[in-house]
Amino acid sequence: MNAGFATEGFQKRAVDTDVIMVILKLMLTWTNDLSVGVVEIDEQHQELFRRINRLLGALDDRAAAVEVRTLFAFLESYVVCHFDTESKYMDDYALYGYADAEHHKSEHRAFVRDFQEFRTDLESAEPDHLFIAEFSKWMNNWWLIHIQKVDQGLGVFLRGAFPILGRMK
Repeated sequence: MNAGFATEGFQKRAVDTDVIMVILKLMLTWTNDLSVGVVEIDEQHQELFRRINRLLGALDDRAAAVEVRTLFAFLESYVVCHFDTESKYMDDYALYGYADAEHHKSEHRAFVRDFQEFRTDLESAEPDHLFIAEFSKWMNNWWLIHIQKVDQGLGVFLRGAFPILGRMK
């Protein structure tokens, strides 16, 4: 079922309403149960959600190719900044025994690798429905699972070792 035609940027083509509905369902929504309890990390996660949703929206709208690539680069740089923040916490407090530090960092490396593969795919061709659906699902699943299973563990460690971190900006 087609909702209409997108004419900006990418070639004119039908926009599949089923794909639009999948993407809308996969937009990331911040809820308090995603909080790791460390203000700086929580604020960065919220900003990541905004940036991811902006990119997903641009893909869904078939925004101009240059805008999509700019948003990809913008998101990638922020992800690196965020991962650096978490790594800094892990490194600065390694002495206190965050046991999952290496696993946590390896997940970050895997995300960057996979994100770069998506970016390479995007640079070689315009995003089709399959690319948009796969990328949207991957981003949504990766971030929600990573925050709930890995980042919250870091938050528990940091708050337990240094309760003030939950209150600092």
